[in-house]
Amino acid sequence: MLEQQSGNLVESVPASENESDSSLPGGACPEKLIYIVDDESLIGEVVEMVLKLKGFRPRFFVDPESALEALKFEAEKPVLLLTDFLMVPINGMELIERCKQIRPDLKTLLYSGNVGEEMTQHYRVRPDGFLGKPFLPNDLIAIIDSVLSQ
Repeated sequence: MLEQQSGNLVESVPASENESDSSLPGGACPEKLIYIVDDESLIGEVVEMVLKLKGFRPRFFVDPESALEALKFEAEKPVLLLTDFLMVPINGMELIERCKQIRPDLKTLLYSGNVGEEMTQHYRVRPDGFLGKPFLPNDLIAIIDSVLSQ
């Protein structure tokens, strides 16, 4: 489970959990580009590593505006935007709204340890999925598979 303690990301795994990569659900399809946006480098890097292990091609951004620029101008487009909520200068929901203006068909997944899914109701555009932090790698992959299959 990914947890933040005293500003540090700590991975805690219950003793009963199978730690092998093959225990992760879903069959990630190679070559699927996923944007990860989180202003906390350590969390973003851990998420990036989990996605690489499952065969995705993650691209990690610390700055939400950099991710937005890449979406606008780069030829290759992601199949999914995976973003944290609490960031500056724009939060994850604002990023999702802006990305959907550029690519209305882009799948989006919001994660947060600060707010719940009910908060998304206050925005015009809603993410395709929500994941509360801390979360297990298995839960991350399961919700990604679910969102991509919608």
